[in-house]
Amino acid sequence: MKFFVSAGQTIPVLLLFCYGASSQTSLKSNGAHENTSDDLDGTGLSEALAQCLAQTGQVAQLASQLTNLHTELSAQTSALASQLSEQGVELTEFGSALISGLIDIMENLPGGQLSTAGLTALRSQLRQAAATPPRDCSDLPAGTTSGVHTLYPGRDGPVAALCDMDLDGGNWTVFQRRDDIQPRQDFYLGWLDYKWGFGELDGEFWWGLERLWGLTSQLDRRYELRIDLTDFNGDKRHAVYQGFRIAPEADNYRLTAVNYTGDAGDSLALNNGRPFATKDKEDNMVGSLCAQKFQDLEND
Repeated sequence: MKFFVSAGQTIPVLLLFCYGASSQTSLKSNGAHENTSDDLDGTGLSEALAQCLAQTGQVAQLASQLTNLHTELSAQTSALASQLSEQGVELTEFGSALISGLIDIMENLPGGQLSTAGLTALRSQLRQAAATPPRDCSDLPAGTTSGVHTLYPGRDGPVAALCDMDLDGGNWTVFQRRDDIQPRQDFYLGWLDYKWGFGELDGEFWWGLERLWGLTSQLDRRYELRIDLTDFNGDKRHAVYQGFRIAPEADNYRLTAVNYTGDAGDSLALNNGRPFATKDKEDNMVGSLCAQKFQDLEND
């Protein structure tokens, strides 16, 4: 499965995601330490206190990591339960359609002869009921052309999406496009705008974090991210991340983008593992206002 971000005319890749800088904490065991009576002077006590404080900080960091893992596991469990519930509804609808079709055929059997019209109608009902709706652009039938198609990413019903069926093997679900298109779309927006999406699919747009999470949280699929950039001279660059997913809103749609390849530069390396931020909801763990910072860069 593939995701695709289309950008045009020298749009910095970091504008695609406004995440803060990443950090990493490592723990290392240095073996046992045996105190002697000489350690119990002022210097020894200070060192022991410093070690104790350091270990307390490490425990707090581990607790935070466990909390994040628990949040992500709960979200995946919720997503699985939602998918099972939706499949149950689909099976119920399938059964109802089958029974209804059989009844219609039985009522249209003149003189014991099978009704051709009734059989055709039943076949149509069965095909419609049994068909699995496309969750992303990779589910569309072979030969589908690029353009706007209806997808069923999960929780908010059918939604329109832009599919690129030509670039690099096709089947890309486009969730952002920025280009020199009039009228220009304002991307310096708030949390709810980025949660549910904005813009027009035939122009500049953002598809929505909630839909991205609905797709990338599926347990039976793994997604990759592709970013394409074109400057005013027509020069093109791209970046591909083989592992891509978005955490739920409870974890501020935290980004995972790993295993980079391409020639555009690994601009998401510092943002991997960071939560999403907007002008009205910044990441308090970052020392600067992320959304404001990149808005200022775009205006310069």
